[in-house]
Amino acid sequence: MPYTLSFSVQPEYLEVDMSVQVEEGLELREAFERWKEVAALCREHDRTRVLVTMVFEGEYSLELKFRLAKGASAIGWSPDLKLAVVIADPQQFERQLFTETAMVSLGYEMKLFTKKKPAKKWLLQ
Repeated sequence: MPYTLSFSVQPEYLEVDMSVQVEEGLELREAFERWKEVAALCREHDRTRVLVTMVFEGEYSLELKFRLAKGASAIGWSPDLKLAVVIADPQQFERQLFTETAMVSLGYEMKLFTKKKPAKKWLLQ
Protein backbone atom coordinates (compact mmCIF):
# COMPACT_ATOMS: atom_id res chain seq x y z
CA MET A 1 0.00 0.00 0.00
CA PRO A 2 1.47 3.38 -0.95
CA TYR A 3 0.32 5.05 2.25
CA THR A 4 0.08 4.35 5.94
CA LEU A 5 -2.45 5.86 8.29
CA SER A 6 -2.63 5.71 12.06
CA PHE A 7 -4.89 7.63 14.40
CA SER A 8 -5.75 8.41 17.97
CA VAL A 9 -8.95 9.79 19.40
CA GLN A 10 -8.42 12.90 21.50
CA PRO A 11 -11.11 14.50 23.70
CA GLU A 12 -11.88 17.27 21.17
CA TYR A 13 -10.48 15.98 17.89
CA LEU A 14 -9.14 13.07 15.88
CA GLU A 15 -5.38 12.98 15.36
CA VAL A 16 -4.13 11.25 12.22
CA ASP A 17 -0.60 10.49 11.03
CA MET A 18 -0.33 9.80 7.34
CA SER A 19 2.66 8.83 5.22
CA VAL A 20 2.08 8.97 1.47
CA GLN A 21 4.16 7.62 -1.38
CA VAL A 22 2.65 8.98 -4.60
CA GLU A 23 2.36 6.30 -7.29
CA GLU A 24 1.84 7.45 -10.84
CA GLY A 25 -1.54 6.47 -12.23
CA LEU A 26 -3.01 5.69 -8.80
CA GLU A 27 -2.79 9.15 -7.24
CA LEU A 28 -6.48 10.10 -7.28
CA ARG A 29 -7.85 6.70 -6.30
CA GLU A 30 -5.47 6.42 -3.36
CA ALA A 31 -6.03 10.02 -2.23
CA PHE A 32 -9.80 9.41 -2.25
CA GLU A 33 -9.26 6.14 -0.36
CA ARG A 34 -7.25 7.63 2.48
CA TRP A 35 -9.44 10.74 2.91
CA LYS A 36 -12.54 8.54 2.82
CA GLU A 37 -10.98 6.55 5.66
CA VAL A 38 -10.36 9.76 7.65
CA ALA A 39 -13.98 10.90 7.11
CA ALA A 40 -15.25 7.47 8.24
CA LEU A 41 -13.06 7.63 11.37
CA CYS A 42 -14.55 11.04 12.18
CA ARG A 43 -18.08 9.64 11.99
CA GLU A 44 -17.16 6.46 13.85
CA HIS A 45 -15.62 8.41 16.75
CA ASP A 46 -18.04 11.35 16.66
CA ARG A 47 -15.38 13.98 15.91
CA THR A 48 -15.69 17.00 13.61
CA ARG A 49 -12.15 18.31 14.08
CA VAL A 50 -9.16 16.54 12.56
CA LEU A 51 -5.45 17.17 12.99
CA VAL A 52 -3.50 15.38 10.25
CA THR A 53 0.28 15.20 10.09
CA MET A 54 1.38 14.23 6.57
CA VAL A 55 4.67 13.14 5.07
CA PHE A 56 4.86 12.94 1.27
CA GLU A 57 7.15 11.21 -1.19
CA GLY A 58 6.37 12.48 -4.69
CA GLU A 59 3.89 15.09 -5.83
CA TYR A 60 0.44 15.55 -7.33
CA SER A 61 -0.54 17.51 -10.40
CA LEU A 62 -2.62 20.65 -10.03
CA GLU A 63 -5.48 18.94 -11.88
CA LEU A 64 -5.46 16.02 -9.45
CA LYS A 65 -5.59 18.37 -6.46
CA PHE A 66 -8.60 20.12 -7.96
CA ARG A 67 -10.35 16.82 -8.74
CA LEU A 68 -9.74 15.65 -5.19
CA ALA A 69 -11.24 18.83 -3.73
CA LYS A 70 -14.24 18.65 -6.10
CA GLY A 71 -14.87 15.02 -5.15
CA ALA A 72 -14.58 15.49 -1.38
CA SER A 73 -18.31 15.22 -0.73
CA ALA A 74 -18.51 11.95 -2.68
CA ILE A 75 -16.11 10.29 -0.22
CA GLY A 76 -17.93 11.48 2.88
CA TRP A 77 -16.17 14.75 3.54
CA SER A 78 -18.58 17.41 4.73
CA PRO A 79 -18.39 21.15 5.47
CA ASP A 80 -18.92 20.49 9.20
CA LEU A 81 -15.47 18.86 9.40
CA LYS A 82 -12.62 21.18 10.35
CA LEU A 83 -9.26 20.00 9.03
CA ALA A 84 -5.79 21.15 10.09
CA VAL A 85 -3.00 19.56 8.06
CA VAL A 86 0.63 19.68 9.18
CA ILE A 87 3.25 19.26 6.46
CA ALA A 88 6.70 20.01 7.90
CA ASP A 89 8.61 19.80 4.62
CA PRO A 90 8.61 23.34 3.13
CA GLN A 91 8.51 22.16 -0.50
CA GLN A 92 5.65 19.74 0.10
CA PHE A 93 3.84 22.41 2.12
CA GLU A 94 4.06 24.83 -0.83
CA ARG A 95 2.92 22.14 -3.25
CA GLN A 96 -0.25 21.53 -1.22
CA LEU A 97 -1.36 25.16 -0.85
CA PHE A 98 -3.59 24.86 -3.92
CA THR A 99 -5.49 22.04 -2.23
CA GLU A 100 -6.21 24.32 0.73
CA THR A 101 -7.39 27.10 -1.59
CA ALA A 102 -9.63 24.73 -3.55
CA MET A 103 -11.17 23.18 -0.42
CA VAL A 104 -11.86 26.54 1.20
CA SER A 105 -13.40 27.91 -2.00
CA LEU A 106 -15.72 24.89 -2.06
CA GLY A 107 -16.94 25.62 1.48
CA TYR A 108 -14.72 23.33 3.54
CA GLU A 109 -12.80 24.47 6.60
CA MET A 110 -9.18 23.49 6.02
CA LYS A 111 -5.82 25.05 6.75
CA LEU A 112 -2.23 23.95 6.18
CA PHE A 113 0.55 24.38 8.73
CA THR A 114 4.24 23.55 8.99
CA LYS A 115 4.10 22.99 12.76
CA LYS A 116 1.74 21.07 14.99
CA LYS A 117 1.27 23.62 17.79
CA PRO A 118 -0.30 26.40 15.65
CA ALA A 119 -2.34 23.77 13.78
CA LYS A 120 -3.83 22.48 17.01
CA LYS A 121 -4.49 26.01 18.27
CA TRP A 122 -6.38 26.91 15.07
CA LEU A 123 -8.26 23.62 15.08
CA LEU A 124 -9.54 24.07 18.61
CA GLN A 125 -10.56 27.74 18.38
